[in-house]
Amino acid sequence: MSTSWRMIPRYHPQVGIRDICRALYSEADDDSILLPGLDEKVKPDCIFALNGATAGLTIILKALGLAENSKVAVPVYSCVSVFEAVAAAGLKCIFIDTDPDTFSFDMESLKENSDQIDAVIPIHTFGYPGNIDAIKKILPGRPIIEDCTHALGSYSDTKPPGLDGAAGVFSFNYHKPISVGGGGVLIVNDPACLEKVKEIIKTFVISGGSFSFKSLVRHMVISTLYRKPWYGLLAFAHLLELRRDGALQFQVELEKISRLDRRLVNSNIQREFFRFDRQRNFAGRISRILEKMAPLSNFIEAKERWNGYICPIIVESPTICDKSLDYFTDHNIDAFVLWPECLRTAARFGYKKGQCPRLENTIKRLFMLPCYAELTDSQQLHICDVVAKWKSKIDRKAFC
Repeated sequence: MSTSWRMIPRYHPQVGIRDICRALYSEADDDSILLPGLDEKVKPDCIFALNGATAGLTIILKALGLAENSKVAVPVYSCVSVFEAVAAAGLKCIFIDTDPDTFSFDMESLKENSDQIDAVIPIHTFGYPGNIDAIKKILPGRPIIEDCTHALGSYSDTKPPGLDGAAGVFSFNYHKPISVGGGGVLIVNDPACLEKVKEIIKTFVISGGSFSFKSLVRHMVISTLYRKPWYGLLAFAHLLELRRDGALQFQVELEKISRLDRRLVNSNIQREFFRFDRQRNFAGRISRILEKMAPLSNFIEAKERWNGYICPIIVESPTICDKSLDYFTDHNIDAFVLWPECLRTAARFGYKKGQCPRLENTIKRLFMLPCYAELTDSQQLHICDVVAKWKSKIDRKAFC
């Protein structure tokens, strides 16, 4: 990775040092958490603020009351946390292929495995709303838990993701659409699960006592290192990937959200919810330069309202992908691959090579560009200029 201080980071945590200090001295200690667009549609006692979305997945899977080793359908293109949550609940993953045009489930793959499936976790990957109605038709009566960790700010038929299944989970982590702190939220829509969820959560304490020192240090470090000049100089994103590779096995911690994280979320989330129009508009500019390359063009043109989380690009070969990543990095844009080790980590949970051929064919040809609202006009212009030059090289087969 380039060590230029000019490097444009892949993500931008919206919480700064000033926000952290303000939260530390805030007197607001309401246990509830704000979710614009969802608060008016969900009763307050159905919203649970936790230390992360992984905890939410684990809790709702336990609350479903499925027999031990029941099978949960998950996309193989996923964060390892989803697989860990299934295992922590005493269940087994059954891996479903991915449609590269939408990065939702490949519905044919879902149909082929439908007889084995006891529950399903669709992920609204890159923030694009998945087709929950199609899943319900294929798996009638099976509980659906929506992973909405990329999807805050997206809408499908004027309704935000997370409301069509038995439950939905959201995250506020630093690499999510609204990164206003740590922690996450579990929304329970199925009354049959609600009391069990409450029973499980009753055993929790707020993580770290009155304030989690670990959360405080983490926020301070990430807020600093994800900004110029430190991000490029310290190759921070590369260090993060090394840390993740070395930490593929971990225990799922089931805790309530820390008071610091809750204060950060509640004091900043309303402000940040207006960011998505700028992200979508910028993604649209990139899509036009790329002459409507899928899947980005599908996100822009669909009737669903996409939040513009990040811009995925698929090229013809792994070689072109690797050279493209180097090209953008050389031009101080931290293009990246999300979940590059998903097949290797899925193998720890029973995945066999060849089970999901469409994803296996796509994963090494896929990379992402940053698209967050905090990109300045000059940064957006720079990215568009580099994308246009990159597209010209692609058309001339310069990377082959």
